Amino acid sequence: MHGEVIEKAVSSVYDDVKEESLARDYIRRKRLPKPKDGDRKQAARIFRNLMRAGFGSKTIFTILKKWDVDEETLTALESETSEA
Repeated sequence: MHGEVIEKAVSSVYDDVKEESLARDYIRRKRLPKPKDGDRKQAARIFRNLMRAGFGSKTIFTILKKWDVDEETLTALESETSEA
């Protein structure tokens, strides 16, 4: 019983890592440029592109945060996700 719980917890953590790696590969393949500071349109374009490709919002936000996309843009994108 405990082994199953541990296995599920560990695999869910690694699934996020795999998905982030896959999303980054997708970004490279599609040659989507990292958004410049304050470029909301580019951040939104990348966000929507990744959503359409089937990546989870958690993974997309992780990538955007690592790219230092400002909190205001992230909040706007997050509200867009909750409306859909």
